[in-house]
Parts: sequence; structure tokens; C-alpha cells
Amino acid sequence: MMAFIELGANPAGEYETLIRTVGNKTGVEPELVAAHIMAESAFNSRAFNPEGSYGLMQIYLPTAKKLLNLPDLKVESLYVPEINLMSGVLLIRQNLNRYENNLPDAIAAYNAGMARKNAYGQYTDSKGNIRVQNYVDRVLDYYRTYKTGYPLTAIALSKVVLAVPLMLLAGLAIFTLIRRRG
Repeated sequence: MMAFIELGANPAGEYETLIRTVGNKTGVEPELVAAHIMAESAFNSRAFNPEGSYGLMQIYLPTAKKLLNLPDLKVESLYVPEINLMSGVLLIRQNLNRYENNLPDAIAAYNAGMARKNAYGQYTDSKGNIRVQNYVDRVLDYYRTYKTGYPLTAIALSKVVLAVPLMLLAGLAIFTLIRRRG
């Protein structure tokens, strides 16, 4: 997750108004939208997955074309936060409708195309991989945190704040080991 975050940046801050506007317009809680964004890209509008998903919400081009009814939409457009966010939020709305507002099912479908569970009740992808369960858990954790009143920026920023001291400690430990051996 840290690879997406630039030190000193306010990853979510510039998108908070947009998240709230699009969420309210579509009837999707802004906290749920922010939770998906945090899990998908840590608020990096230039995020790219080699499997073919793009932007804040890691949307596939064919999905965006269909949801937005824009057959000529280009990949570059998925890096535009407004387009990416609207596509992702429409997908969340579609999944909430499809799964009758069952939040874990809708989250699993966002990640894997549909909600499926194994014999142990864990969400899986079409190959039985439980990475989907990990995604559902992560989104739900972010969602619950945002619902407690955390600003939509706080989780992303806290990861930066925590990462810097941890990197410094790791560097100090390596330095100490080298000095002791030298």
C-alpha cells in the first residue's frame, strides 16, 4: 500500500468533496466510496494494475464504458478522477442493488465480479483464492473507521505518518548491525 503514497501529500483531501458529491448523488455512502478507494489505490489517481484496472477505484475500461454508457471512452479517461470515481461508484451502486444492500457481498462483487463463498464461508474469486475475503475485510475496516467520524483523509495520512518512523527505525537497525560487524 505504501508504494501509492507520496510523503507530504494529502491523498484524499483533494477528492473529499468529489467523493461526497458522487456518493450522495448515487445514494452510496461517501465513507464506503472512500473505503474502496483506500483499498484499491490509497487515493492515487494514477494507480495502474497490470491486469488492466486504472485510477482511484481501479476500474476496467470495458466496465467503465458500460456503466457510463460511453462506448468511445479511452483508457486515459480513467485517470480523470471524476470519470473514474463515477464509474466506481456506479459499480458499487449496481452491486448494492444486486445483493439487496448486503455490504460484504457487494464489496466482494466489486473485487471479484460476483460474491462467492467457499465451504468455510470465505469470499473467493473464480479460482477459489481467498484474496477476495482479505479485500472485503480491508474495505469493511476502512468503512467502519470512516463511519466513526474519521475524516476521509485520515487513514491515508496515518499510513504516511506511521511509515516514516518505521523506515527510520529500520535504517537505524541496519546501521547498528553494520557498525557492530565492522
